[in-house]
Amino acid sequence: MKKTMLFVIAALSLLFGCAAQPEPGVKVVVQEVKVPVREVCIQPSDLPKREDYITVQVQKNDRSVTKTKKLIVHYKQSETYIKTLEALLVGCSK
Repeated sequence: MKKTMLFVIAALSLLFGCAAQPEPGVKVVVQEVKVPVREVCIQPSDLPKREDYITVQVQKNDRSVTKTKKLIVHYKQSETYIKTLEALLVGCSK
């Protein structure tokens, strides 16, 4: 009888002990997260216009000196265009 009573008391104390604990609630935590967003750093109006280089057309029957001069002009024009584009890209990477 004593064992049964001891068992009943132990079982009831376990049941009351579990019932006394508060229910776990949902905990809401607000966090601020900074996400990098890609931006367009070059506007279409900032881009240099690509030239046609109509003045640099090399003809088959031109002399080699004339061809060389035309190619030098073409190289200088394209070099200026490329430097402008590189300057714009460097500005974007900072």
